[in-house]
Amino acid sequence: GDLLAAEATTVARQGLELADQLPDLLGEIARGAREFEPAPAEMRTLLRDSFRADDVLVVQYDDDAIDESDELYSVLRDAAVRKAAEARPGVADLYGATSSAPLNVRLARASGTHLTPLTQDIFLPAERVAAYASAPLPSVEAPRAGWLRAVDDTWAELEDWLEGGV
Repeated sequence: GDLLAAEATTVARQGLELADQLPDLLGEIARGAREFEPAPAEMRTLLRDSFRADDVLVVQYDDDAIDESDELYSVLRDAAVRKAAEARPGVADLYGATSSAPLNVRLARASGTHLTPLTQDIFLPAERVAAYASAPLPSVEAPRAGWLRAVDDTWAELEDWLEGGV
């Protein structure tokens, strides 16, 4: 009854939010956009030459036809070698930091697709997140668990990374 109507309304609202993005995207494609900017090769060069974050997690999905995680991981490992070679203990970098901590790059593999990080919990109305998160309805829990398995795998990798796990 009311619960089904509320859930249907939430799903419809989320669908409309996605649909609102389509005209701009289709317009870009109509004007000839076919690639990312900067191009992937240029981005790899920029990362190799300039990327200096201390801790990086690259997540690779098992069903991703356009995945470049192995290449990205390799580029970031090259950046780590460059960072280590450039390190001068006690000398501040452009941002005033004097740390010479090595660049830690981790490659995690998870189930899912290229769009997994964008998956929304369609079984959980936004206005009732807190209540459902603590006590989900049994009729919703099984389909939700199946739908969000890959998202949960990604979340577990992120939690492990943020907590400093290896």
